[in-house]
Amino acid sequence: MTTVLKGIGFIFLVFALSSATMAQTDAKAKEFTIKGKVKDAATKKPIRDAKIVLKGSDGSMIETITNRGGKYKFDENKDIDERYVKSDVSYTIIVTKEGYKEAKEEETTVGVEQSTAFGVSFLLEKK
Repeated sequence: MTTVLKGIGFIFLVFALSSATMAQTDAKAKEFTIKGKVKDAATKKPIRDAKIVLKGSDGSMIETITNRGGKYKFDENKDIDERYVKSDVSYTIIVTKEGYKEAKEEETTVGVEQSTAFGVSFLLEKK
């Protein structure tokens, strides 16, 4: 009888550990990125130092600037080991650059069941 109880206890322990591991895997499974390129609408040349603001429906807001190739990316916030783009949040991406008209796009992770890299690029028109 004691052997049977030990066997049941062992099975329960294995099940509990595997369930905890699966829950951790599921929590880490969905990783989202929003990235893209900003170009001049007329010349198609990349725009350096354009300000990109990411506003979330959860109240979050973060900004970055484009690199010399006109590229930007919101992915992992290494300071706090968290993703900038979170599950079940809608985002507005706003691009500004002196001498150009402001541009906006919408993106959402609501209902997205797997990791996704959203490509959101902009062609800015001069004022």
